[in-house]
Amino acid sequence: MKKVFLRTISLIMCLIMILSCNLMANAAMVTDTNNTIIEDNEFTILYPVNITEDTEDFIVPITDARTRSIYHLNVSLIGNKTANTVTATVKNDFALGFSTVSITLKLYSYRTSAVLRASKYDNDLNLGESMSVTVSTNNQTAKYYAVLTGTGNSENINYSTYKVPFNKRGEKYPTDIVSPVTNQSLPYNFSVTATEIPSSQWVPWNATIRNQYAAHIGKDLTGYEVHHILPRRYGGTNAYGNLIALTKSDHTRVTNWWNYYK
Repeated sequence: MKKVFLRTISLIMCLIMILSCNLMANAAMVTDTNNTIIEDNEFTILYPVNITEDTEDFIVPITDARTRSIYHLNVSLIGNKTANTVTATVKNDFALGFSTVSITLKLYSYRTSAVLRASKYDNDLNLGESMSVTVSTNNQTAKYYAVLTGTGNSENINYSTYKVPFNKRGEKYPTDIVSPVTNQSLPYNFSVTATEIPSSQWVPWNATIRNQYAAHIGKDLTGYEVHHILPRRYGGTNAYGNLIALTKSDHTRVTNWWNYYK
């Protein structure tokens, strides 16, 4: 009887451990409706504060006044279309001599699921010091994001950048483009695994449809071009939410990015 009782207790403990592991695995990654991948639901999402052709810059928003007076952390995602790489960098732009910043930087790529591509740790990131990780695109378009964890003067650091698309040659999607007609920023919530379709299946595009879009937004589109956010060759439609009016040069930039999508 005693042996049966012990076996029963052991079985119950095993079941509890399995259930706990499953719950932890399910909580390890969360996808929100803005197409942002969060490594853990305790992380705060960082949105870019400065955008250039190759780089997205983020600032860790330190709310505590005392901590903010001790250190500043900047994070960057950088594409290199010559080397076909993506780099994540964290830099301590300001730190008093007695500050202690212990931090881990992780770089993830996302296509159909999140993949940890590189990780680096510094137990004391001082004033002016930076830490970087660089990965190859492996000839694939993906969305990349950096995750920061650690402590700064005993304050917890748990942040994840917004996901940014880089094409297969490491060229960052031109998120700096803004429509001069509608003041809308170029959206990038499209899939990075879309399949190219035969030209015979593309939705038609002509002057009539263009004029209907112009009437919908109430703007004169003379001198501007209309871009399909998800291109027609990848199944993009003429839905107004998939259209944006751009200058010819900006339209050329984003079209060239899509030329290296696959």
